[in-house]
Amino acid sequence: MKKIGKFFVFILLSIIAINRIHAESLWTRTFTPTPMMISIEQTPWGILAGEFSSSTQSNGIYLSKDLGNTWVLLGLTGMGVKDIKYYQGKIYAATYYSVNHKSGLFVSNDKGETWEQIGPLGTSTKVTRDSQTIYLGKENAGLYISQDEGQTWIQKIGNGIDGTKIYSIEGSEDIVFTSTSNKVFKSIDKGNTWEEVTELSNKGIMFFCINGSVIFAGSSGIDGLYISKDKGETWEKSQSLGNYAVGNITYLNNKYYVGRENPLEQNYSVYYTSDLGNTWIDTHLDTPQMDKTYELTWLYSDSFYIFSAVYLNGIYKYKIPKEGFSKLPIFDIPWDYESTDELLDNITSYFDHSYPLLGYTYHTESENEKETTLNFLGIRNTEPYVYYSSHSGIDFALKYGTEIRAPLSGYASYYYCNSCGNTIKINHLNGYQTTYMHLQNEGLITKSSQIWVNNNDIIGKVGITGNTTGPHLHFEVLKDVNTDDNFLNDYPDGRVDPFGWQNNKIADPWKNYLWNDLLGSHQGTESIYLWKNENENVSKFITNDESKLNTKNKKITFANASENITAIITPYIRPTISPIYSSRNLFKYVELTSFLLEVFDQLGYKQELLNDVIQVEISISQDQLSNLFLDTIQLYFWNEFQKVWEIIPSSFNAETNVLTSTVNHLSWFAVFGEMIDNKPPKTEIYMLGSNNNGWFIEFPTINLSSTDAENSQIENIFYSTNNGVTWDTYSQPFLVQKEGVTNLLFKSQDVNGNIEDTQSYAIKVNTLEKSILKRRIINSIFEVSNIN
Repeated sequence: MKKIGKFFVFILLSIIAINRIHAESLWTRTFTPTPMMISIEQTPWGILAGEFSSSTQSNGIYLSKDLGNTWVLLGLTGMGVKDIKYYQGKIYAATYYSVNHKSGLFVSNDKGETWEQIGPLGTSTKVTRDSQTIYLGKENAGLYISQDEGQTWIQKIGNGIDGTKIYSIEGSEDIVFTSTSNKVFKSIDKGNTWEEVTELSNKGIMFFCINGSVIFAGSSGIDGLYISKDKGETWEKSQSLGNYAVGNITYLNNKYYVGRENPLEQNYSVYYTSDLGNTWIDTHLDTPQMDKTYELTWLYSDSFYIFSAVYLNGIYKYKIPKEGFSKLPIFDIPWDYESTDELLDNITSYFDHSYPLLGYTYHTESENEKETTLNFLGIRNTEPYVYYSSHSGIDFALKYGTEIRAPLSGYASYYYCNSCGNTIKINHLNGYQTTYMHLQNEGLITKSSQIWVNNNDIIGKVGITGNTTGPHLHFEVLKDVNTDDNFLNDYPDGRVDPFGWQNNKIADPWKNYLWNDLLGSHQGTESIYLWKNENENVSKFITNDESKLNTKNKKITFANASENITAIITPYIRPTISPIYSSRNLFKYVELTSFLLEVFDQLGYKQELLNDVIQVEISISQDQLSNLFLDTIQLYFWNEFQKVWEIIPSSFNAETNVLTSTVNHLSWFAVFGEMIDNKPPKTEIYMLGSNNNGWFIEFPTINLSSTDAENSQIENIFYSTNNGVTWDTYSQPFLVQKEGVTNLLFKSQDVNGNIEDTQSYAIKVNTLEKSILKRRIINSIFEVSNIN
């Protein structure tokens, strides 16, 4: 009774450990020509499937380029395909039957159009390979290897035709496993020597999955699943999966997928774990209990798919729900906008995810990080291609005087520092504080006490106060990490990127960054996408029937797509540098035309060139065309190797304002045109007041005026009386009411955005008519004279 009770408890715990999701199944059955598929394999151009049956005539190898919707027979008719391996452009197929006196292992170098028999004749069961060795399992002659591309073979397990059957072979560049009916062997020297894994003896191991040092081994009997975390040195059983026969195992995006019987539903399903087998989630494959999963593999498209070969039931596919980046949509765009795409298009400097330590004196970036910036897309580069290292916020290129609005209600307060200029901070009472730097003196919501602001209230205007070379908004977000409603003790740990972290292939280094300094222990903070509007990329699996990829103002068409691929278009920032100027004029970037176009094969590998032509259409608004020669508007691509923008022949229709072009490579694209007016205005200074030998003896009146060689309207004249710490907009003559020497800085900007280099003039004031000593050196003798 005790044994029965313990067994019942174990079964119950095993069932409880499976975290079941009661939801509609995401598995669909593909339309295979026959249900007798027991082997499947991923390739860059689609999924291969091998048929094995004693009752059908085809018994060959099939290919689907469109995620299992349609299939074509590649060859090996009548051979009975037991296993398939794709490796660096070659397809290997282990076959069971003999046709025309040929049997065993076949290889194709042309995507399955032609096949060559290699290796020892006779029934084969399994095949795999690495960079040096081909491994071939036989029905009754053990394991053979070849290290000369199949020219010669050596038997490594078994002794002639002794009845040793190979049930599985799985390998990586570091280690290879194979199994017989009751033994498991491993090799760490490309198959030259083999060692028995005694811990897995007599457990009916038929399936392996190798992912670095982590290895899963599955039993076809009642011994379940075993896991090694040290490259097969030691093994432990996955107790939570129970004592059930498992099917094939595969790894994808930090999850392990395993076929297994479902004791509750009395059917067969596929489960996955993201914690190395501690807990499992049912994907609800729901096939008959005896029809287990012989093979599992995956393909990449706009979503990932898991494929399962279920004997007697064909091939099923499971669409993995997209796991987007973390979002908390709380902020509106903090200015009046025509298009929500301005939020991304106006970025000139990013939050540096490695690492945003600007202004923090107790700890700085390491030397290997100081020259680069890592943005929220996971793109890393040096200046001037990505700005700028250690930056703790986002810089938006906005015109001088643009009204800045509260993106969310909260308490606003004023702050000033020499680098920040006029600054407003808003505590939104939700654990986040936003900061707005470089604002004008005029129009600030407060310069004294804290004040409540509602969403969309104007809090200031874009200026050029503080450490800045031109008008822009520095926007920064701080998180109250310890939730004590005190943001002072969250600096710099709580700095976050409002655009989140949008790369699912690599981890955000700032989130996991740890350091110690004089103030104690610190850790960076996870960045969550905080904007209400989404500037996400658009992706699509491209086929002949689905060949278009559209955004708000862009249409991408893959004409005559010979391969099915996944295309992704991502809105991107405005370029920080322009094409090399022509003999006529300088170039101007056309707003909202910058984008990244990427293409991936069905293994998820990025493609740089395509055999097929890509048609590009970009719609441009009339406002975006101001100050441009229309006949110069062209599409450009960023040459990453030469670090220049290169022209792509394009056609611009001035009636429809649509630019069209064709490309066959993937890159960063943007539209530029030559400027009609590219010359900055020139500022003149006039001073009124009595003076003596260049010194004003009364406070002088300063008059500034500006002229433009292209007769463009002057938008602003800026001046500073404190060496650029703060700048004011000139509207009328003003007095310099300061004794001594004042270094007056000034510059003008026209309506086309051309801004003058900063000019300076030393204004000397001596209204008190104090005696001024003037010294000069003559033959090393000081001579002093008085000037009154």
